[in-house]
Order: sequence, then structure tokens, then C-alpha cells
Amino acid sequence: MGDDPSLYQVESATRLAALEARRKSNVKVLESLDQIPRRRTISALVPLGPRAIVPGRIKHTNEVMVLLGDNYFANVSAYDAIEILPKYTTCLDS
Repeated sequence: MGDDPSLYQVESATRLAALEARRKSNVKVLESLDQIPRRRTISALVPLGPRAIVPGRIKHTNEVMVLLGDNYFANVSAYDAIEILPKYTTCLDS
């Protein structure tokens, strides 16, 4: 009985794994955001229906949507998002 993990321990481990995955995702997003402000347009393949993909450009690459909490979002520049994202990562680390 002492070797069996309790339900609380299993839930805690699951939550911890989810938080760690979110932290890693935030780090990847931060690295991507660092590259975005350097370019005004980005070349991409744009889907046109289920079978067609054509080359195109993404404009307004400096604009991103940031979760503020409780399902409230704000449109901010990539520079502002770079300022906000480390705060979330710091909260996840603690």
C-alpha cells in the first residue's frame, strides 16, 4: 500500500507535466517572436481548399494576440509580446 501512488500524487504529476509543457511552449514562442519584428512580410504556403496550396505572403507580422487571463485577449505588437511572455514563464517556473 505504501508503494502505490495516491490519486493526489498522480494528479499533481499530471499538472506538473502540463505546466512544464506550457513553459517549453512559451520558450519556443519567445524565440519565434524575436525573429518576427525583423521582417514586415513573411513568405508562406497558403492553403486554398483541401487540395490546393499556393505561395503567398503574410503581412502585418508584427501583430500578435496575447492571452491576458480569464479568456481576455489583446492585440499587441511583437515587441510588447516579448515583454509580456517572460512574465508568464516566470510564473510557471515558481
